[in-house]
Amino acid sequence: MRRSTRTASVILACTAAFAAVGGATTAAQASTAASPLCSTGSQTLQIANLAFQPPAIFPGQSSVLTGTIINCSNVSQTAGVEWLAHFVGFTTGQPAGCPVIDPLLESVTLAPGSVATGNVAYTVPGGCTAPELMATVEILQGGKIVAQRSAELAIEQPLPPGLLP
Repeated sequence: MRRSTRTASVILACTAAFAAVGGATTAAQASTAASPLCSTGSQTLQIANLAFQPPAIFPGQSSVLTGTIINCSNVSQTAGVEWLAHFVGFTTGQPAGCPVIDPLLESVTLAPGSVATGNVAYTVPGGCTAPELMATVEILQGGKIVAQRSAELAIEQPLPPGLLP
């Protein structure tokens, strides 16, 4: 998926694309295996998991956020997938040295019972003082959020030179 240069320059490393199989119209592979996460009366589209790998980094390093969406219905589903992220500080407001991150929006079509996996790489700038990056993925249909899930990336801050053992 192509992203705006403004977004790519803020995130520094950004690749977002959902890989799906079984009739999906996005670029990549997919699987139509029935998911044990789908149950009677459950949401049509579900976010099965969302996690950073690695789960903790230092400023200047990158981590990849990976999410999996499941179509729990017996008909094809098209939806918007919005990736949102913001740095969290110890006080209110934007932490020093941390950029504001624009949302990323893409479209995905999933065949009945199929699974799609997508990812976004986030690089924390060297001067960012935030202890955490909070990311959320929202699934949108008809202008409404039908599924949402969040994950946290721990940002380890180096000790100041005078405090090193």
